[in-house]
Amino acid sequence: MPTDCRTLFRTAFLLIAIVGVVKSAYSQSNDAAIVDQFFNGTGQADFLVAAYTNGSSAVVRVLRRQGTSATLVAEPALPLMGGIIPEVSLVDLDGDSRPEIVVHYSAATGGYSAWIFKWTGTALTVFGPTEMDDGDVTTVLHDVGFRDVTGDGIPEILNPPEHKASDLTTTVYQLVGGAYTQISTKIYESRSFIRRTGTPQTETITFDLVDPTMSYVMLIRNGDDAGADRASSVQITLNGNEVAGTSQFNQQVQVFRLPITVSDSNTLSVRFAGQPQSQIWLAIVTE
Repeated sequence: MPTDCRTLFRTAFLLIAIVGVVKSAYSQSNDAAIVDQFFNGTGQADFLVAAYTNGSSAVVRVLRRQGTSATLVAEPALPLMGGIIPEVSLVDLDGDSRPEIVVHYSAATGGYSAWIFKWTGTALTVFGPTEMDDGDVTTVLHDVGFRDVTGDGIPEILNPPEHKASDLTTTVYQLVGGAYTQISTKIYESRSFIRRTGTPQTETITFDLVDPTMSYVMLIRNGDDAGADRASSVQITLNGNEVAGTSQFNQQVQVFRLPITVSDSNTLSVRFAGQPQSQIWLAIVTE
């Protein structure tokens, strides 16, 4: 293992051990992420973002390493944040090469709540969509995902319904002027497809729509989240009719939309040729 990797792992284990010093009442479950150079630009693993819960109430804290101990440098006051098991991840949501902090908490009902934070240099502020509940801030996000559905190079927030049902949709939030706004796009079905090695194969899925009389669009993103592994040879059929072919795919195409006709029950097939590991993300939406 390279020396810099060993150093990072040693630092990570040290910081995670330090978390126990400041757990206070939130000791039932925790998760953490090393943030290092993204917070202070030094290239050193000096910071750790940790999420804690006691099974109901929860907190998110930023810790800074001070020798063999840690100092609490930020803890936003969010009385309505809570859950059972926390998960911390880092995602660059505004294209500034500094990741935002995404914290998921599982709920006793089986769903999730998600909070998104931005580090200002001195404080951890709520960055994701929220609403007020009796004077306190609460998140509107569930088990969120992130995907650039507009083709502007900045990922949107995909917020699925709290509970899975055929008549519920995934809402989309776009970053506009430094704040998130819910846009008109609603996602009814989405899936990633990847070209595997070997003989080209056809992958088929089925999905139902409650109201097939609405105007639906097939939204296709070519390549992975970073824009790599774009496909150049794909055939897509819906209910036996070809809706997209190789002529619509090339290495310059990133996001495009096609009007489609649907039924109550639908069969979608995707056949790849070309370079292995090329991929697309496909969604059935209204706009």
